[in-house]
Amino acid sequence: MIYSREYPQCKNSIIYSQKYDLAKAVKKKSICKKEAAEQFCKERGLIYKLTYCSKLSVEQMVELYINNDIKFLDRYEEKFLLYIKNKLSL
Repeated sequence: MIYSREYPQCKNSIIYSQKYDLAKAVKKKSICKKEAAEQFCKERGLIYKLTYCSKLSVEQMVELYINNDIKFLDRYEEKFLLYIKNKLSL
């Protein structure tokens, strides 16, 4: 059984089958998203730039939070504060 999903903004279509390698499907989907983002930016006169950010340490996150440089959604702020409270009590 083969399922296919066409993306009109993408040159490549993604084909899923029982024997299809999932990693290849994910890679093609990422390529499709990239092409769609490039087209979106081109149509609106924007520049598409893909960047990779390094992972922040807990100390860096706490410092940014205290200085109000970052803000969390309410549910994540609660989890963050709980995590910091538990970490400090150790």
